[in-house]
Amino acid sequence: MWWFLLDARALELSASDDGELGAALTQAIAQPGDHVVFVAPGTYTEERTLTAGLAGRVRIRPMPQAEAPVVFQADRGDDGFFLVDGNVILELHGVEIDGMGQSRAARVVNGGGLDILFSYVHDTHSNNGGGAVAVGAGSFVFASESLFEGSTAARGGFFSGTTADAQINLRRTTLRRGTATSGGGGAIESLGS
Repeated sequence: MWWFLLDARALELSASDDGELGAALTQAIAQPGDHVVFVAPGTYTEERTLTAGLAGRVRIRPMPQAEAPVVFQADRGDDGFFLVDGNVILELHGVEIDGMGQSRAARVVNGGGLDILFSYVHDTHSNNGGGAVAVGAGSFVFASESLFEGSTAARGGFFSGTTADAQINLRRTTLRRGTATSGGGGAIESLGS
C-alpha cells in the first residue's frame, strides 16, 4: 500500500500491508507542523494505539479520486484506534472507523484535538464513558457532516467529556442507535460544553 505525506518536503513513503500505518505515520510526522497525509484505500488495523504526540495538525484523508474507502478497524478497547495526546490536532476527513463492537474510535487527552469530517464511525464500544470518543481535560472533539451509529458505553453512548473543560461540538452530524448502559445519556455525557 502507498500513501503520501504532502508538505514542503513532498515526502513519499510506503507502508507495508501488515497494518503498520502507525509506524509509518510516526515516521512521516517526525517534525512539528501542519501535515496532510493521503492514505491509499484499504482496511487498516493496528496492534498498538496510534499516538500523535507532537505539536501541530495532522490531516488524514483518502487518496484523491480513490474509488474504495479507507477503513480503520479498532480493536484496542477503551484506547481506541487513535489516541490524540498533547498539542496535536488530528483531522480525519472522509474515512470510516469500525470499532468492531469492542473498541472506541478515539481518545483525546491532555489538550489534544480531534476533527471528524465527512466520515462514518460505527459499531464502537467502551466499558467506560464515550463509546465512540472520550474527551479529556483541555481537549476537544469536533464532528461535522458525519454519521455515528451503533455505539455503546457505560456512560455517554457516543461521546463523553470527562472534565468541565472538555469540549464536544457537533455540526450537521447524525447520531443513531447510541446506548448508555449505566447512565450519562445514550448520546453524550458532558461535564463541559
